[in-house]
Amino acid sequence: MTAKLTTTNDATDPEIQHIGVKAGQVTLVIRNPGGGTYSVQHSPDGVTWQTVATNQTAAVWEARLPDGPHGYYQVVKP
Repeated sequence: MTAKLTTTNDATDPEIQHIGVKAGQVTLVIRNPGGGTYSVQHSPDGVTWQTVATNQTAAVWEARLPDGPHGYYQVVKP
């Protein structure tokens, strides 16, 4: 699994600091200095993105892997 580490536009934007995959689960460690909500998106190819979680605020986000061990994740402001 790959985390897409996007360039943030603002120092308060959320960003993925670490990604881990174990036993069919993905764990993202999120830096969120602005403290607002963020959405988690997944892409199998880095082009087409699907929102898999909304209104998140936690420093850690976990879920089952959607399509096996390959793909990308990004966090975005809603």
